[in-house]
Amino acid sequence: MLYNEPLYRPPSEANSAIVQVTLGCSWNQCLFCDMYHEKRFRLVPLQEVENDLRTLSEYMPEARKLFLADGDAFVLSYDKLRPILELAHSYFPALHRISAYALPRDIASKSPAELQALRQLGLSLLYVGVETGSDYLLGAIRKSETRTSIIEGINKAHAAGIDTSVMIISGLGGKEYSEEHAKESASLLNLIQPKYLSTLTLFLPRGLADYQQVFGGNFTPLDTYGVLQELRLFIGALELEGTIFRSNHVSNSLPLEGILNRDCAKLLATIDRMSSEAERLRRFTPEYGY
Repeated sequence: MLYNEPLYRPPSEANSAIVQVTLGCSWNQCLFCDMYHEKRFRLVPLQEVENDLRTLSEYMPEARKLFLADGDAFVLSYDKLRPILELAHSYFPALHRISAYALPRDIASKSPAELQALRQLGLSLLYVGVETGSDYLLGAIRKSETRTSIIEGINKAHAAGIDTSVMIISGLGGKEYSEEHAKESASLLNLIQPKYLSTLTLFLPRGLADYQQVFGGNFTPLDTYGVLQELRLFIGALELEGTIFRSNHVSNSLPLEGILNRDCAKLLATIDRMSSEAERLRRFTPEYGY
């Protein structure tokens, strides 16, 4: 089978069967994201999806996990998702988990009964790019959501028995909004209690000037020390009950993992050790003088 490239998937789906049920991203306006700029969004016809499922099943007959791509497959209505999930089980009898990227507004648009029915058909995990809990920053980065819509959508998924894996972007608001970003993100997560949480560090595919413009030039990127201090503030403000935490994205300078809040003290101690080294190296940069 031929994928419509580029194809992205979460790290935990590395060994999953992957089928594209949409191409691109229906929103595709987030300032920090360049993943789908080369693609025009469209739905993949059901017959094409079935053909791909059939081909995948020939190579991965024992697959237990299936990921629905592209960027926000959950934009599909219940009536379009249901036959895809039914076909998936017919081709993969050992299937244990079906997952997809999702926007909170697309979760909220489905009724509780529809979400419960999708859960019964095996859709048990949604990956949600929360990015930040700050309404100001959500607007600045041109996210499709507000703090309220994020909470509403994710809690609606949880009520239906669907787990979520949420992502927060370290350094999103630069030096000027670092404290707001950390505290507001932590307070939002305390309200939604996701099963999984991951962090990655801001990357600007179109350069700094384009990003600074939306802040009226009032944006100073965080260096490694600044990112670590923001991460420390964020983790220290979390009040989670068994959330599995991973900070092992390639963009992160410090890989972290643990259960929150059980491992909070250990994680903070690790950040403190790394921060001491980062602060020492900081003194030998042109910005701070030699």
